[in-house]
Amino acid sequence: MRKIGRIAAAVEVWSAWRDPIEVSVLLFGGWLAAGLFAGWAGAIV
Repeated sequence: MRKIGRIAAAVEVWSAWRDPIEVSVLLFGGWLAAGLFAGWAGAIV
C-alpha cells in the first residue's frame, strides 16, 4: 500500500516538473503556508 502511494507521489512530482506553472504555484503555496505557520507560531509565543 505504501509503495503505491510512493509511486503516485513520484508521478505527481514528475508531472508537476513538466508544468512550470504548476511548480511555481506549489512553491508559492508552500512558501505562503510556511509564512502563515511561522506567524501563527509567533503569535502563540
